[in-house]
Order: sequence, then C-alpha cells, then structure tokens
Amino acid sequence: MKIILQKLGVMTPLKPTKFYMDYQTMQKEDEKSINKNEDSAEESKKVWSEADNGYYILAVQCVDGNTVFANTYFGNGIEGKEDTANVLAYIDKDGIQMLEITRIIDQISETGKVWEMLSLEKIVDAVKKKFAMVITEAKIEVEEFQFSYMTEAISDTTYCLIPVWFCNYKQIEKDGSSRMCQMIINAETGEEVLYELY
Repeated sequence: MKIILQKLGVMTPLKPTKFYMDYQTMQKEDEKSINKNEDSAEESKKVWSEADNGYYILAVQCVDGNTVFANTYFGNGIEGKEDTANVLAYIDKDGIQMLEITRIIDQISETGKVWEMLSLEKIVDAVKKKFAMVITEAKIEVEEFQFSYMTEAISDTTYCLIPVWFCNYKQIEKDGSSRMCQMIINAETGEEVLYELY
C-alpha cells in the first residue's frame, strides 16, 4: 500500500493502525445501518461469507514519530478515530477495496524555530484549572495525555505545526452514563486549543 500512496503523491511519513475485520462483524454493522436507514437496504450486501474478511487501515501523518492533526473537527475524534486519520483503507483478498486520503500536508519544512515547551506537570496544572472553571455535577477522570502536532493556518495554503498535548478524559454523569471527551493544550503556552468546527 505504501507504493500505491507514493504513486498518488503521498510522500510524507504515516503511522498506520491495522484492524482485522471479520465478516460476522461487518454483517452486524450492515444490519444496523439498514435498521437506521431503510434506503440503505438496496445498497446492502445480501450474503456475507469468509471471503469478505479483510483489514481496515487507519493512518495519520507524523513528524519525528509524533502524529499531526489538522485543526478541523469532523465528528467525534475520540470514539471514532477514523475522523482524525489522513488515510482510510479497506483491503481484502482481492486487494484494496476502499481508499480515502484527506487533509495531507504535502510538504513539511523546518522553520528554525526552537519550541520552549512547558513541563508535563505545568500542562496538568493547566488542565486542572480548566476543569475547575467547569460547572458540572459529573465526575471527570483523565485517562491519557498524548503529545502531537496540530496545524495552525498561516494562509490558505500554508500551515504552521504547533506542539500540543491531547488530554483524553471520561465524563461520568450521576446516572452512571459516561462519554469520552478531549481537551487540547498548547505545549508551549499552556492555553487551550479550540477546534474549528465545520
């Protein structure tokens, strides 16, 4: 697949994650889709078998081994990691059946700027201050801090990569229900980075 991407002009490093998809799981998802939308019944695959088993690949662009996320929010980037992926592909015994490429930075060059990043302890303090300002009865459990880069638009065609910490946390309501949430903190300033909603 790497060769195919290079032929399509995708030359920057990508960090892939591979999931095995068995036909039973895909059949269940297909049935759920039909139940939610009757119009999808005509497009549904009627018969599923082991021949449909394959691999679902998600890949994100990376710099120095760290992922790069476009500062654009499409759906839920926590529970649906495909929303932050640059490349989505599905491969079965017959080859690539689906390939989507989005939000790829064509060329990444050094600016010479040296980032003076805050310690992780100060980042944690910044997150605590944010939570302290939130009025809620829900319990908040921080599950993970992940270092990454995020794009910041300079012009219509040029972006700057800024270092950020993704704080993934669970918000647990009094009734026991919960949902995963995310806060992004600028690793240099300690300020929250907001999504551009589209």
